[in-house]
Amino acid sequence: MSLMGTLRTRSFAPVLALIAGMILGESLAWAHTPTIVPGTGLGNTVPFYNSQGISTVSNNLQFNGTAFTAGVWQATAIGAQFGGTGLNTSASSGVPSINAGSWIVNNVLTTNRLLIAATGNTITSNANLTYDGTSFVVGTSGPHAIGAGTIATTQLLLAGTFSGGRRSVDITSTLTPAAGNTAYTLGVEGTLTVAGSGDNVEMAGLLVAPGFTSGVGITSAAFGAVMYNFAAPTGTVNAATLKLVAAPTGATNNYALWVTSGLTKLDGGLIMGAPTGGDKGAGTINVATDIFKNNTAYTNPDYVLEHWATGQITKHAGKEGADLYHGLHSLSDIETYARTTYSLPLMNQNRTGGAFARGDLLMATVEEAYLYLFQHDHRLDTLEARIKALEERK
Repeated sequence: MSLMGTLRTRSFAPVLALIAGMILGESLAWAHTPTIVPGTGLGNTVPFYNSQGISTVSNNLQFNGTAFTAGVWQATAIGAQFGGTGLNTSASSGVPSINAGSWIVNNVLTTNRLLIAATGNTITSNANLTYDGTSFVVGTSGPHAIGAGTIATTQLLLAGTFSGGRRSVDITSTLTPAAGNTAYTLGVEGTLTVAGSGDNVEMAGLLVAPGFTSGVGITSAAFGAVMYNFAAPTGTVNAATLKLVAAPTGATNNYALWVTSGLTKLDGGLIMGAPTGGDKGAGTINVATDIFKNNTAYTNPDYVLEHWATGQITKHAGKEGADLYHGLHSLSDIETYARTTYSLPLMNQNRTGGAFARGDLLMATVEEAYLYLFQHDHRLDTLEARIKALEERK
């Protein structure tokens, strides 16, 4: 009798039991003598036997000598140790995962939510992390970080070393605003809330404080911020690389621009207001109205005239240079001084002064010149009176 003729039940397990018995030399007891029906068990079809031991055939289970090629499994779930899951997943939904050999079905699939690894090698999702194929959304306000751990005082941190990079953040998007709307590539419009007590010392909408690490090479120029020129759209009336709309309000002192220290360098021309002629070239200043010093358009010395008229300086004692002024010198002394120093005495008091300091000394010199004219005028009047008197005696 062939091996197929010894089968008695409707499962494949007896085949394995029969093989084991043959290997061990043990005999198997059958309730009925198997009867082989001719034609059953041909090809890859696995024969089955009914309760009477009569063979039958079903195409639902086929074995080609190497693998099962057809059939429906209707027994207990195969355990993980045999390559199965140990689970009946016929009614399950989700994503499977394995923890210490045990299979788990994570029912976490929700539209647009991203899957997250959780404890115990499980998988979860969260409504605060979604992607709909177009937009990526993080629903919490932070702290968040890229390239490093989060910092409690920073809402979004971009950190780490990016070797060979040229920009930490680069915005190259194209905006097409609707007619009548303004448009900005980057907007900084956050709200800063002052603490309930104490002093926040400094608050600002934007902080630029880069750090530089020296290397073997050099850099020709380093800046905290750089703004390059651009080509304005056709028809634009006014364009500027940097525009300060207005000074802030609410403080004791409000400035549109405040340079607290250091040299301020302007290589181009400077126009103040809307002067006629506009820019007059690099290194020039063109003002629409006037230049003021200490709330006046020009601080004239006046102490020269006060000293001449009263012999002392009281009213204008606080003006620059007044404490150094001691009255008129004779014109002969001025001439000697000029021949020696190639300068006038007052102008030599401050050789390195600015426009106002030197301007005040120039005005003081002009005042002295008028005093010399007064003296000469008086002398001329005296001479003319004497000449007239002599002529009348003739």
